[in-house]
Amino acid sequence: MTLVPAVSAQIALALVDHVEQVFGVMGNGNAYLLDAFERLPGVTVTTVRHEAGAVVAADAYHRASGGLAVATATYGAGFTNMLTPLAESVMGGIPMVVVVGDQPTSGARPWDVDQEAIATAVGARTFTVGVDDAAAMTSDAIEWALTRRTPVVLAIPYDLAAREAGASKPHAIAKPTPVIPQPADIDELVALLASAQRPYLLGGRGAWLAGAGDALGDVAALTGALTSTTALGRGLFPRDEFDLGVTGGFGAEQAMTVVGQADVVVVFGAALNQFTTRFGELFGAETVVIQVDVADHATNPRVNHFVGGDAALVASAVAEALRSRGAPSSGWRESMPIPPLRNYEPGTGTAPDGRLDPRSVAERIGADRDHAERAGQGS
Repeated sequence: MTLVPAVSAQIALALVDHVEQVFGVMGNGNAYLLDAFERLPGVTVTTVRHEAGAVVAADAYHRASGGLAVATATYGAGFTNMLTPLAESVMGGIPMVVVVGDQPTSGARPWDVDQEAIATAVGARTFTVGVDDAAAMTSDAIEWALTRRTPVVLAIPYDLAAREAGASKPHAIAKPTPVIPQPADIDELVALLASAQRPYLLGGRGAWLAGAGDALGDVAALTGALTSTTALGRGLFPRDEFDLGVTGGFGAEQAMTVVGQADVVVVFGAALNQFTTRFGELFGAETVVIQVDVADHATNPRVNHFVGGDAALVASAVAEALRSRGAPSSGWRESMPIPPLRNYEPGTGTAPDGRLDPRSVAERIGADRDHAERAGQGS
């Protein structure tokens, strides 16, 4: 069926080249948009029960797939219901386009709120479409979300949603430019790793998104470093036999004690929040902590050295420099009995009050997950 060249249809057409999944709740502010998506091939619209769920689902979709997240709802209360997860997505650096209805161009009605001001308060920029720029404005919003790794709000004034659109066309979206590390920073990082006796590498979601796993595996092998990840970076490092598992509050106690013994820690693509750092107790007092990230500066005061750069580029440069130096491996990871360190306290099955012991529940969930993974690999 041919799409009516309405403002909402132009938005959908501009988005369709960049998304496969849309999550939302229909209202009269976004009904025409959802109708346009239903007429387009290649896009699956998943409806949810609450507007907050639309943002949560879109956020989870990006974290699982790496694709651009899209959530949609109507105006007013429909939009304000999205604010808590939207604030979380802003803090999480999730590239997301939140398409919502908005007050008409003639001005606010009694039930309208200042949506742009509210979005600004949680850190999301608003792009408001017009009759003559709907497709181009949508492209601008997509580009902002992708290049800055942040959610944006794309607002459709109520009186324009079904209006015939002008000749606006979507433009090519600039690809995010990898942050190139400075040679001096690489030299300093290599020197610290080459002299470390107990090196340790921690990988996060940023390293996973950058596809840094293989290069980080090289760095770990060359230095003899133990490795671990945040919960969102799980499975990043290729040599599981030298990996301590998930770091932080979910980490095994003995493994986290070993992390505290490291003399040099390099953190790739992890923000080092309070949970990852076990509220500041993860690293030893004398440990030198280096953070590698695409952010402008260190995200935790515990960081001693900051290296701005894409995790994969930094890891590759470090591995190449270590090979050129011919520096011997520390041998630390080969000297550690890794499997016992990853063991969790099994718990007692039930707690003294007769309820389930959370430790036993976690162990059972982990065992079921590992069984499912092995079964999947076998098929």
